[in-house]
Amino acid sequence: MQTDMVTNNDPNFPTLPVKTKRRQNAPDVIVCLGDDEVPLHLIQHAQAVAMSLGGKVNLVRVMEPPEGHRIPFDPIEWEINRQEVRAALERLAKKLGNQDQVIETNVLEGNSVDEIYGCVSKRPQDIIAIFRQAGVRGKGFGSLGGFIESKVGSIFMIPEDLPLQKAEHYTKVLVPLDGSSRAETAVPKAIRIAKANKAELVLCHVTPHAGLTQIAPVDTEALKISRQVEQHNKRVANEYLRRIESQVGVCGIPTSSCVVAGEDVRRALTREIEHQGVGLVVLSSHGQSGHTDAAVGDIASFILGRCPVPVLMIRQAGKYGSRHIFSGTRSTGVRSPAIGAQ
Repeated sequence: MQTDMVTNNDPNFPTLPVKTKRRQNAPDVIVCLGDDEVPLHLIQHAQAVAMSLGGKVNLVRVMEPPEGHRIPFDPIEWEINRQEVRAALERLAKKLGNQDQVIETNVLEGNSVDEIYGCVSKRPQDIIAIFRQAGVRGKGFGSLGGFIESKVGSIFMIPEDLPLQKAEHYTKVLVPLDGSSRAETAVPKAIRIAKANKAELVLCHVTPHAGLTQIAPVDTEALKISRQVEQHNKRVANEYLRRIESQVGVCGIPTSSCVVAGEDVRRALTREIEHQGVGLVVLSSHGQSGHTDAAVGDIASFILGRCPVPVLMIRQAGKYGSRHIFSGTRSTGVRSPAIGAQ
């Protein structure tokens, strides 16, 4: 049974962000490890996020009994394997830990999704780190893919094919915003991470495509209306992002905004993430068009499965309010932001 779950081909480990003071009820990052080897610099992304948010890292390995058996067929062999797994986790924790961050370890037994779900159900603010299979776009989340479809716990998706240099301090953190209260709940955590990493916070909005029906030939008047709608959307979006940018600016971090037009919001966001050269994306599990009866919105699911950089998806517990942290601002002719981020 393979128990050493990490590899490292470069002795020069990247630096981690400035340690954030441990906060009460801060989210911990639960790193789910399996039989496959995971390079150390990928786990360091989980460390970076945990330190930025004032939480800790918990390395977790779930041992699943053989199929069809509720208990191990050979209890002695099972116990030997469990001790080997525990020792491997402790070696890894010692290698990753430092004076600023102690790494915890935990060996669980049972179904992977059920066991991790049980952990997060006790602390809904915790974050589950999942490694997306190298070279796979879409549903390549491995055995823990089912956990994404649950309604508990935020998700930190880390692509396995990230190069080593990507584990350095994040220099840009991008937050997609669509004007909804749901999307804006990701802003507070993005601010903390950007501040701890001394990174630039990029606020991004994709304007909807002002499409025209193709049933009949498009006339000049219709094209004029379409262009007017596109110009209106761009103007309103810029005003909206500037308001949030000015409010975030008081936190002492460099902030910028970008408005992108695209027929497909998901692909437009993915292109902009690559164009901006961001190191981390922070988004909410649901946006303006999302339905709370679905575990993950369509856009969030697409970004989790295809984004080339790590993605932190914030799952907001409870109901979304009707007011925004920036809702006190007003501007003639521009809709004020909808609600408040917690």
